Parts: sequence; C-alpha cells; structure tokens
Amino acid sequence: MKLKWFHYIITAFIVISSIKIAISLFRSSPWIVWDELAYIDIGEKIFHGKLVIIGDVPYTHPYPAGYSYFIAPAFLLGDIGRVYHGMLAINCILSSLIIFPAYLVSRNFLEEKESILLAIAITILPAITLHNFSTMSENAFIPLFLLSAWFIMKSFLGKIRGYKKIILDIITGFSIIFLILIKATSIAMFLALIFLFIYKILKEKSFSIIKEKILVIIPFIASIPIAFYMLSTENTLLGYDSILYLDRVFSIFKDASSLFSFVKVFINELNYYFLASYFVFMVFTIFIFIYWKKLEKERQEKLFIFCFYTLLSTLFLILITDIHIYGTHEIYTRYVSPTLPSFFILGTIGLKIYRKEMNYKSSFYVAIIFLIIFSIFLIFFPIQNYKLVNNLDIYFIDMASNKFLTAAGIISFFMLLCSLVLLLFLSFLYFKPKIIVVLIISMLVSLIITAPILQKEFGYSLGKKEDNKIIEWLCEHDVNKIAIEKNLKDTIGERIIKEKLIFWWRGEITYVSIENVSNNVHYFISQKNYVDQYPIVITYNSWKLYEIK
Repeated sequence: MKLKWFHYIITAFIVISSIKIAISLFRSSPWIVWDELAYIDIGEKIFHGKLVIIGDVPYTHPYPAGYSYFIAPAFLLGDIGRVYHGMLAINCILSSLIIFPAYLVSRNFLEEKESILLAIAITILPAITLHNFSTMSENAFIPLFLLSAWFIMKSFLGKIRGYKKIILDIITGFSIIFLILIKATSIAMFLALIFLFIYKILKEKSFSIIKEKILVIIPFIASIPIAFYMLSTENTLLGYDSILYLDRVFSIFKDASSLFSFVKVFINELNYYFLASYFVFMVFTIFIFIYWKKLEKERQEKLFIFCFYTLLSTLFLILITDIHIYGTHEIYTRYVSPTLPSFFILGTIGLKIYRKEMNYKSSFYVAIIFLIIFSIFLIFFPIQNYKLVNNLDIYFIDMASNKFLTAAGIISFFMLLCSLVLLLFLSFLYFKPKIIVVLIISMLVSLIITAPILQKEFGYSLGKKEDNKIIEWLCEHDVNKIAIEKNLKDTIGERIIKEKLIFWWRGEITYVSIENVSNNVHYFISQKNYVDQYPIVITYNSWKLYEIK
C-alpha cells in the first residue's frame, strides 16, 4: 500500500507523544526560570489578542514571540497550573512532529524501513526530548528547522510545477521567516539561503534563479513592514542589542589571544556535534564527501541542497552562538542543536554508501576520519563546568566527571569512553554493519543518556503555589496588585519570591517604601515589622503580607 509508511509514522508519533506527555505531568512549574516565564507571559498577551513580534517583558530582555504562538492556546485551561501542563503537552506534540520531516527527507535517500526507524531515532534524541519539559523555544525551533530543510530541498530541485510550485515556494520563504520569529539565531538559516542563491547564480552564470525563485523571496519582502513595525514599537529587530554584538565581533580580532579564545569555543561547539551524534553519524557524514562522485546524479543534486543548507546553517549558528557567549567561554549547545537531526540523516546516508562500497580503502577512510575527530574531541572538549540549562543533551559528561572527580577517575572514565568508541568503530571496519541495527542501538543510547539527565532536570522547579502561604493566599483572594519593600529589590530572597509571584500569582508588582504605596494597592510585602501600623494578613518564614488600605 502506497501510504503504509504513514500508518507506522502516525502510530510512532502518537506513542512517543503520549509517553512524553505522561512524563510531563510530574513537572509542576518552570525551572529555567526567566526564559520560561518570558515565553509564558508573551503567550498570555497573544492569547488576549495582542499582536506580538518581539515580546517585551519587564523582568528580562525582549524575546522573539514565534514560539509563544504555539503555547498560547494553553491559556484556555484557566488556572496557571493547568495552563503550564497544557504548554508542556503542546511541547511534547510539537517536538515529536519532527518525525514527519525526518521521514520525508530520509526517504529521498533511504529505504522505507530505514527511513521510518531513522525518523523514530531522531524523535527520541536527548536534544529533543529533554527540552519538552520546559517552555523553551527549542521545542519549535528544532522540528521547524528540519521542515525548512525539506521545503528548500523540494523547492530548489524544481520538479514541482503549477500551483503546487507557487504554494511550495511561498511556504519555503515563510518557513525561514518564522524560524527567525522563533529564535533570533535563525538568522543563520536566512544567511544559508542567501548563500544557496549565490551558489546557484555563480554555477549557472545567470540570475535566472532569482526569477525562478521569486516566490521564495517575496515573503522576505513582505516582512519589511513587520520590521518597521518592530523598530517603531519595540526599538529592536531581533530582541538583542545589535551594537553590543558588533563590538564583540571587533573585540575578537583585537589580538591573537582573543582570536584563539574564540576559535577554542568554536571547536568546543563543533565537538558537541561529534559527541551528540555518537561519533558514528558525524564520521559517516564526512565519509559522504569522499565518495561524493560515486553518487547518482539525481541523488547527488538532492543531497547537495540538503548538505549545503545544513552545513552553512550549522556554521552560522556556531559563529552567532560564539559571538553571543564571547567573554564567558561557556558551552551553549542548545543554541546549535537544531541542526543535529540533519547530521543523523546525513550520517545514515553515509553509512549506506559505506555498506555499498565497503573495502579496505573505504575502511581506511572511516578509520582516519574517526581518529581525527576523536583526537580533536579529546584534546579540546572540556569535561567540567557545564550549565545544565544550556547543555541538556550532553550533561552526562559533567555528571560523570563529578562522580569521578579525581584525576584517576576522570582518566578512567575517558579511557572507558575511548575503549567503547574504538570498539564500535573496529566493528564497522571488520563487519558490514546493518543500518537498522545501528539505528536501534542509537535509540537505546539515546534512552540511556536521557534517563539520568531527565531525573536531574526534574530536581529543579519553582515548586507548587501551596509551598508559599503568601502566594497561595494572593491567588485565592484575587488580588491584582501588591507592593514590595523597595530596599529588598534584587536581594536573593526577593528574587526567589518574585519568580514564584510572577508564575503563580501573575499580578502587578511595584517596589516602594510603605509610606509611598499608591492608593490602588492594598497589600504590602516586607520583612520588617509594621504590626503597630498595619495588620498582618499572613506570614511565610521571615516574609509578612500586610493589608495597608
């Protein structure tokens, strides 16, 4: 049956989404506090009918609003606790939708069974699953990137004609624009598309591609009024200070030391792809280019477009991320993870080519590629000082290094890792690996990696509103405005209670001394004793809620 694959994909999508939703029920509140709260607040504005492009929130920098449009319908559920669970359920469904573009792209190069298994393997990758349990834009960014890659591949192949071509080209353009509205770093995909046009112009020595693909360009022209709207109403295009980032670019080239630091961080981000692709898929991605000329012309053309868009998007993502984190020299793998699924597809294609061409020469190439990238990884990749929030899918490295914190322990851990990876590649050199077996093993590895990190992730949250009696009372009595003692602002205790107030209570907060509270505010939070002047409504630890009007 022609659409038999569709039944398998739909079944897998429903099962995976359902399992993720069931797991999400164990999370009660945000843990990546300010980012999650920002997307939730923007979603609430959208739900109440406001057109938001860049969401301006009072307690942090502006955020692109694209992702919040997906989670905004959850506010139909009323209570913020139910709303949050609804948002997590939307995340689980939204991220699991990657199974469809993963299959559609893969099917151009692989057999049906291989494509189905690869699509499932991608859907349960730690980089995708671990973001499901927080209201973060990666839940939309990662699947939509792969979808945009499929649109670009179909559009630039030029085999679709008539009204279908018109629709496809327009959607292709809008897919890139919407990526930018989801996350500012998606400017990388816009740059990749521009370079694809430039390549086509240079190759054909003609500007005919511009005329042929004018409908891909029109959505970008149509977005110019939106850009003016953003500048006039929100004084920003992408939510970030452009001048600051230009200064950072110039700082990188001010001396050799700064440039070396930048290159080192660049290699760290590149190493992320080696590790997160379980080395196998990145090795066989590189292997493709060695045997490129042996590919059939039609397959070569499809693969070129997909490779070009993926590789340039990855390059620009890494560069933009490195500029963003310049000076901190930390690792922000979640900023570059959207292109990771594409490397699983490319790696599987490379493995298929290897199986077809397997001989001493091809095995030698695989061994050399592996030795080079694994050596780079061992030399440059840091094993400590990760932030869980920014490196979810590879946080097991930090967890392992903390467990074996002694020098001997770290050496033992890496010797074990080296042995396992080496054993894996020796098996590739001496046996003809079946693609289906490799994909099943990759699924098992993904699940093994995900479980302990998920347990760690679920150890953080804002807790329940019942955990703070003041917040519980404010929620139950429909209070809309409160004031907090001015001199408590930005203290550790104030930040903790403010996080919970913003999420659970969702009212208006002002910071003033008790003498200057406005007439329309009837409740005041402080750690000071004003009991002689105002009655205490309720206390929680050292915090007191006073009724002042």
